[in-house]
Amino acid sequence: MVVLLIAQLFLRKRFARSAPPHQSNEGILWPGLDSEFYRIARALSERGLPRKLDETPAQWLSRIRSSLPALIDSLPEILSFHYRHRFDPAGLSAADRQNLITDGRKLW
Repeated sequence: MVVLLIAQLFLRKRFARSAPPHQSNEGILWPGLDSEFYRIARALSERGLPRKLDETPAQWLSRIRSSLPALIDSLPEILSFHYRHRFDPAGLSAADRQNLITDGRKLW
């Protein structure tokens, strides 16, 4: 049994040395990181309406809806554009991207 444990430790160290170095995600540009929704979220946070750590953006908008009714009306559509820009492999059409930019600028 002792021999098996020693052999296992030896093989584990040997395997660890031959394994390729861990690659980090630094330098990877994730799609949608340039979304105007992030600027809107920052602006709303600065106005005293921060998103909680455990909230999805949709839950957050639902929670703050009564605080800024005039601004919140356009946010569901902006959030929809943001989700498509961020997660849809097809992304946004040029017109939808322009709508996200234009609508986003109105709010921040």
